[in-house]
Amino acid sequence: MLLFRGDDGLDELTTTTTSTAWIVRDGGVTQGAIDPSVWGMARSVPEDLRGGDVTVNVGVARRVFAGEQGPVMDAVLLNASAALAAHAGLTGDLTADLSAGLERARAAIASGAVADLVERWVSVSTRLAAEA
Repeated sequence: MLLFRGDDGLDELTTTTTSTAWIVRDGGVTQGAIDPSVWGMARSVPEDLRGGDVTVNVGVARRVFAGEQGPVMDAVLLNASAALAAHAGLTGDLTADLSAGLERARAAIASGAVADLVERWVSVSTRLAAEA
């Protein structure tokens, strides 16, 4: 299990600073630090990550899923890497685990798989809402 919080107070891995992680494995808890600069991610500021209303957020998400680079993409990739690493099983080397997850997350966005999946969810949701 992997728990974390941004050292800026965010409830997710952050790119504005480092994050603290707790790895629960083999009956013990290990604390570690996650620094996005390890993966070449530039430091962002909170304003770079702040969302807006539904229309704004949908537009940002679609641009990221289409491959738009920048602070939001970095934050999405960093958090996706943690989810993928936890799902794959943590080895005890958090940096290596996150690196593997980051590679998978980047590939999923670059291939269009993420955008395709989101469009399928939108299609199903729209159909179900129309049927209700």
